[in-house]
Amino acid sequence: MTTVPFSLQTDLDGAPPSITLTYTHKFPGDEKATELYMKYSFDGTNYKNEVSGKDSNGTALNEADSMKFMLSAMREQGKMSTGYGSLRDRSTLLDTYTGGLNMITGLSSDSLKGLSDTDAIDKIKGASNGAAMNPQENSLMNSPVALLSKAILTSHQYIDALKTNTNVSTAKTRFHKDMSEFINQNDDSEARVSDTYRVLGIKYAALEQTQKTLDITMDTLQAEYSSKLAIDPYDAVVKMYSYQYSYNAAMKVGANIMQSFFCLIL
Repeated sequence: MTTVPFSLQTDLDGAPPSITLTYTHKFPGDEKATELYMKYSFDGTNYKNEVSGKDSNGTALNEADSMKFMLSAMREQGKMSTGYGSLRDRSTLLDTYTGGLNMITGLSSDSLKGLSDTDAIDKIKGASNGAAMNPQENSLMNSPVALLSKAILTSHQYIDALKTNTNVSTAKTRFHKDMSEFINQNDDSEARVSDTYRVLGIKYAALEQTQKTLDITMDTLQAEYSSKLAIDPYDAVVKMYSYQYSYNAAMKVGANIMQSFFCLIL
């Protein structure tokens, strides 16, 4: 069964207006999934990126613990040998796990494994509270969802300003600035997601080819086994039990004959 790991909820009437992305992930050993919430909001001055969550037992998580769960999910890997690389060096093997938060942020599990927990979490969260943002930075704040949320929130603020005729000039200036940044950053974000899809296609093709190779190898080995040994293992087992039964019956008959023979002599 396939489940969708993301859901989006808007609360434009809230104080402040916000858009929340929910990421659902089931960790190994857990019966239920952990939910991680990324809330994008605008308080009138700064855009914020707040993270919270709920573990598999339903216990609420603060931001620090939520980020640890998020990092753990993004560091998960599914390394597999496809005939290339070395089993002794996992970095040379194909990582079949590419998706979820890794895809929308552009951060690979290998890149996060190479950082300390603190640096990795800072990298995932990205700039917040109005701090400067590098358009090409891989982070939640530069993810497609965050950029789209920012565009919606700044549009909502501008519309409200026009409705109430309050701070229209300031809202308009911010709207033009934010939308310009959205367009520029969205191109980079789209490129990162497109690259991820391209990588997924390559990995899928490699896995398909590996499966075909393994199927051919299995057929070849079965053919060689049959031709060299000329033995059907199931038929051999049946014959073994049949021969054993015949042998035991013959031994019993022989014992009865010998017993009768000795009785006649005596």
